Amino acid sequence: MIDLSLISTGEDFELFCEDLLRARGLTIQSKVARGPDRGQDIVAASTDTDYLGFSRSLRILVECKHFARSGRAVREADVGNIVERAIASNCNRYILITSTVPATSVLHQIQGVSSNPAIPIEATVWAKNDIYRFLAEFPDLKERYFSADHVAPSTTAVESEQRRDVLVHAHPDFSPQIQKLCKHWNEAQTRIQFTTIRPSQDSERSLLTSGAIHEDAAAAIAHSVREDAGYGPDAGIVMFCEQRLYGGPYYQLFASGTHDDEEPPNTATISLRFMRVIASSNTSDGKLLPLIVQGLLHVFANDAGLETHDETRGCIMDFDNVMTDILKAVRDGPCLCEPCKHNLYKIGGGYVLSIVDATYRYLGDESDIRQVDMRMHLRDERREKVGDDWSYDVALSFAGEDRRFAEFLAIALKKRGVRVYYDAFEKVELWGQDLYSYLFDLYNLRARYCVMFISKHYEGKLWTDHERRAAQEKAFRENRKSVLPIRLDDTEVPRTLSTVSYLTWSYEGVDGIAEVIMQKLRQDSK
Repeated sequence: MIDLSLISTGEDFELFCEDLLRARGLTIQSKVARGPDRGQDIVAASTDTDYLGFSRSLRILVECKHFARSGRAVREADVGNIVERAIASNCNRYILITSTVPATSVLHQIQGVSSNPAIPIEATVWAKNDIYRFLAEFPDLKERYFSADHVAPSTTAVESEQRRDVLVHAHPDFSPQIQKLCKHWNEAQTRIQFTTIRPSQDSERSLLTSGAIHEDAAAAIAHSVREDAGYGPDAGIVMFCEQRLYGGPYYQLFASGTHDDEEPPNTATISLRFMRVIASSNTSDGKLLPLIVQGLLHVFANDAGLETHDETRGCIMDFDNVMTDILKAVRDGPCLCEPCKHNLYKIGGGYVLSIVDATYRYLGDESDIRQVDMRMHLRDERREKVGDDWSYDVALSFAGEDRRFAEFLAIALKKRGVRVYYDAFEKVELWGQDLYSYLFDLYNLRARYCVMFISKHYEGKLWTDHERRAAQEKAFRENRKSVLPIRLDDTEVPRTLSTVSYLTWSYEGVDGIAEVIMQKLRQDSK
């Protein structure tokens, strides 16, 4: 039995389907708009003669679904509304070609199209058993895609090799999103093992402060982070910096990198400052996450050996002379132009196309895009403003069992005119919120100080741990003492706060602590 999973990527399967259609006498006319899973549809054509001698033209929308490796069936979400798409492509036939089988619901949908006289389209499925039958009819096609000579260089050799490691900086403003992307990318291909990484405080601080950094200095930092994480120079690493990135004759670079024959090897740095410049331009919709992802895809394609091009094609490799051409590619995709796809196949970089397609599916999540925009724009606003640039002066973090202490302090601070976040004061605002994201942003971006009530109840709870991580990440990022612990009992201070000075509730009392907080705020206002 032929193993269809030997076709390594969805793009390779589309090429196989094109050759199969040609073998059956059809002409490939074009590729049209992407389907629900972001794969390219194919338009094929055929002209034949009916039994009365009349010529009949067929224009066929062909959809290719390659799930042989996972073995899953094609679902309704994978194909969408086939009638609308066929009519939009001016087609009167539809074929679903799949390396597995259609789900029952998809089969019923296709059968319903063909049996409904009100729909001017006929539809059918070529599933894996049909493909086996066709390959028996066309031995040349079988030899081309499934012979030992073909399989060895394109799939088997790659599969037998160990995945190459690529480390991706989990920037504090979009760490969850980077983790999701790496998961999608790892599931989409077998060539690269993506791993997120957070560097040491000193290393990350040198990249996340404002100013300018030379590309050689950025590469040296990336190399140091890779070594600290225990990876060798063969592993790739991608870091983000907040500074203007420059080098050679260029005052501002979108990204810079080193290849395996340079020193240090296999590093890349992406300038978030440049992303913000683009996002703030009149021609941009201001969304930062698609720009960041576009930058990552550009780095991966370049690492695979793909070169940039001067001509603007709405391609992730448009970033040569006119940097804002990135916006066209963001609006269109992200995607690669046909010449770049062809070049990737020639140089063995087909896995990059799988990464790009996986990115399409992820970028459909608007909530992640909004979260990143809010965090990064809030950071920008704080840099630009001088004075009142916080939603709250103080945010209280406490275990439910210690609510009475938090309420005493919240009331005392409110009487003194302090803008204090205490959840009982915010019932209307909190109702209906996604608390995981809302609270992270509050403690990470919107409050000047976080007061933590340390007790036997605080350590180990999911929500207090979430709040503590957000507040400590902020303190580290801004290099300021914004975490203020209060001990309520003799419980040992958590290890992550062991070097932070604290006040004791039993000694200071609520009014004493409130006055110390007031002194902190007065110092900030000077």
